[in-house]
Amino acid sequence: MVTIKEVLRFAKAKHQGQVDKNSVPYIQHIIRVARKTKSIDERILAILHDVLEDTDTTLEELVNLGVEDKIIEALQLLTYQKGSNYQEYIYNLKKNNLAKAVKLADIADNTEPKRLEKLPIALRERLRKKYELALSILNEV
Repeated sequence: MVTIKEVLRFAKAKHQGQVDKNSVPYIQHIIRVARKTKSIDERILAILHDVLEDTDTTLEELVNLGVEDKIIEALQLLTYQKGSNYQEYIYNLKKNNLAKAVKLADIADNTEPKRLEKLPIALRERLRKKYELALSILNEV
């Protein structure tokens, strides 16, 4: 089984040079999301939650790193495929408790008021609507 330290080292290397919408090193987002989770599996998934979507990482690399199948499965659900329906994407990941927990932590970080207020108004509003939709789906019973 892979450790948090190992996946953090891996994610730092993969996200090196990337910045978020506020021009802050992207790895800081990854770390904040991980801190909002509870279990070790959730933390590992949180640290890896954007590597397939935003880097050249392959599934083979994750398997070789020692990432467990259940985390890889949740990671694939969390990986948004450009051009796909966002609402469908949220409904699909909602079925996996691990993916759902990390998506909720990701949204919590992405909607932090101090971070949002630094963004242009149009982008801020677009993100608010997007995350309101996601939260309504994730929180419905």
